[in-house]
Amino acid sequence: MDVPPAKRETSDYIFGLVTAAATGCRVVEREEPRTPRSVRIVISDLMTDLDPERELARLSHLAASVIVIRILSRSEISPETGGSGELVDSETGERRELALNDETVSAYLKALEAHTARWRAAARRFNAAFIDLAAESPRADVVRELAAAGIVEGRR
Repeated sequence: MDVPPAKRETSDYIFGLVTAAATGCRVVEREEPRTPRSVRIVISDLMTDLDPERELARLSHLAASVIVIRILSRSEISPETGGSGELVDSETGERRELALNDETVSAYLKALEAHTARWRAAARRFNAAFIDLAAESPRADVVRELAAAGIVEGRR
């Protein structure tokens, strides 16, 4: 994902936690999973047209487990209305001028909710963990969410 600073920092932080927790394991970054019985972790905003069923079927094939961690910025979770803006697709570079009125924001939130529901349903179907995080969340909240999902453990 092409990421603003808050998303990149949160993604890097989670990657660091997972890497540190993988003592004695090999951490590999790649698109195509090749190691059988491995734990496969996806850290992304999932702002893509990929089919969640197809992606999770591919990732879960011969995996010990699959974890999907979605990171969205607060402005993506709860956009403000008013004015207009230029949206730029980070993958294609396509630009679109858009009025950020109640109707537009409502349609976006509806589409985001449906997109999230598809990913959650696919995660349930393939027994994958699905974690939603706000990029601007305090680190303690990030760790708490990952711990609640059983991905990391902490001691006080």
